[in-house]
Amino acid sequence: MDEIKINKNLLLIFRLLMTLIGAAVGIVAIWQVFSVRPELVRSVGLKAVFYIACGTLPAAFMFLTARPLLGVVLAGCEKVKLGFKGVKAVEVAGVFVGLIIGVFFGFVSDAVMRLFLPIIALRIIIAVVLAVVTAYVAAMLCIRFINKAEASDGESESESAESFSKEYTGGSGYVLSGGALKNDRIINVCAKWLTGDIFVLESTAEGFSKTADINPVAADAARRLDELLGSGKVKISDFGNDFENDDDAVISFAFEKNLKILVENGNSIKETSLPVHLLALDEL
Repeated sequence: MDEIKINKNLLLIFRLLMTLIGAAVGIVAIWQVFSVRPELVRSVGLKAVFYIACGTLPAAFMFLTARPLLGVVLAGCEKVKLGFKGVKAVEVAGVFVGLIIGVFFGFVSDAVMRLFLPIIALRIIIAVVLAVVTAYVAAMLCIRFINKAEASDGESESESAESFSKEYTGGSGYVLSGGALKNDRIINVCAKWLTGDIFVLESTAEGFSKTADINPVAADAARRLDELLGSGKVKISDFGNDFENDDDAVISFAFEKNLKILVENGNSIKETSLPVHLLALDEL
């Protein structure tokens, strides 16, 4: 059930409903006991204590178990939803809760009418009508209440995503990818075109130095990096080594430090959901 996100307003409604049902079941149970065995308790005050206790205990139990029960309901609603395109599971749950509320009010109305209406058939008709009307109204109110919460959560997530994107502009400088150092143009571009701080990750530099003896391309890239470091144009940054590959480290470093990424070409770095800016040497 952990993967099912529970709507906070739906949970509030469901907890209230489960509490009412628990109280009703407890009170009806002790009422039946007193109806069958009235001699058990004759004191009105003591009877009231029994009614309160028997109503409170199941109500508390149902309140505490409402969340896992709602998870089961939502899981069932997800299956029902498969047959209804465009219908949200929480909306199905809202209708279900509305139906339960209607049945509950029908039961309560019948219990109240027994005090002054002896005609059973009329009492059943009135109870059914009240249950249907209450179920419809409650379902509509539940759906509106639930959708209002989802809309509010959606706006918050949208605002967070928007602010998340606005934080990054790439205007603080540049970071060179390994592919950029493999291109002969990188020396001239860094010297004449790039202004501001330029970084190379230590993991990128180490990758070239470890394979320079057996890989001519890596040896050339290491030589270009040494030349850039010697000119003072480029700085080495130790961003950590807990990334799966060098591309992930470069992307995360660029986003965190608000840097543009210099790459050899548009296809030389992996796709990422982070809104980093790429500058391809073959397009400059």
